[in-house]
Amino acid sequence: MKKVKLLAITVVAAMGLMVGCGKAKDDNQPQQAPKESVVTEDSVKTEVSVTDLSTTEDSMYEEIDMEEEVAKVQATLTYMGGLYVNHDPENDMELAIFRNEEGDIIYIIYELGHWDYGMYETLDKTTDDGRDYAEIQATDAVYGYYFTDEECNEGILIGADGKVRDAIALDESVARDMVRYTLVGEE
Repeated sequence: MKKVKLLAITVVAAMGLMVGCGKAKDDNQPQQAPKESVVTEDSVKTEVSVTDLSTTEDSMYEEIDMEEEVAKVQATLTYMGGLYVNHDPENDMELAIFRNEEGDIIYIIYELGHWDYGMYETLDKTTDDGRDYAEIQATDAVYGYYFTDEECNEGILIGADGKVRDAIALDESVARDMVRYTLVGEE
């Protein structure tokens, strides 16, 4: 344990100590002006023990269990569906759609090493060949998707390049891995 000398100079406290040490006041004696007092460093030095800061800093921060935090977030999300591009060497794209407890729709989009996720506005659009889709106006790009069957097993994805690609259903376990990545940054 290190000892640190702490110099505490407070004129008010020193004056209070000096005044308190005088004689008791006698109402019959005339009042005298207090003597001028001088406070020096030596008269007010105090020695204080301080623990080594390196050990207290470590104990100030508790370790966060990231897996526990991820599990808490995952529990608040309902998987709504997703799509991914299959057998296209020019594009590796996945889309996962979740609903949070407040009812907001959250999109997670992965395309060619780039991640985009959040609560984005969508617009109803039509492709050049007449297919309807939802356009996602994400932070960095514009994407699109549409489920072509009622079971959400097939659909289309439109990448940031604007090209329409056939897509198939994204497994929920893969979608949950995408959520984990957005929280922790690890695959």
